[in-house]
Amino acid sequence: MENKDIKLDISESSKDDSSRKELLWEKREEDVFYEWLKDMNEKSTAHGKKGKIFKKRYAILMIPATLIPIIISGLSSVLVAHPLIISGAGILTGVLSGLSGFYNLGSKYEQHFQYENHYAILAKEIRKELSKPKAMRPACDVYLEKIMAQLNNLDSNAPLL
Repeated sequence: MENKDIKLDISESSKDDSSRKELLWEKREEDVFYEWLKDMNEKSTAHGKKGKIFKKRYAILMIPATLIPIIISGLSSVLVAHPLIISGAGILTGVLSGLSGFYNLGSKYEQHFQYENHYAILAKEIRKELSKPKAMRPACDVYLEKIMAQLNNLDSNAPLL
């Protein structure tokens, strides 16, 4: 395969089109934003619900895993004659902590709450811009791209629902 020099011709046609006008804010574009708002509100709510589920599961496992050793140590003088109870409590504590760590429940509920907030903040940003008079808004095509990039970033990084 022969390596040929590639020559780029930068002609007048590759320059910005000075006759091109920016995309104006019309109902069609606003409808896209309202559709995205609805989607963001639904995702924010869904992440909040999922976060609460993982938080409850985390509490169900970690509260007993924290309290059992405290109770056993407080009753150690009484339970000296019952080594099976002490061993069982230790095993139960280990199992509960292990399950919480294996399923990573603490991190999952935190991520869902973070994305609930991220979607809500982006929705507020859009509502703020839509509340302004059209003449005071940024260029519609630029704002569409900005919001679409932020929304795509959230969607691709958010934990599964």
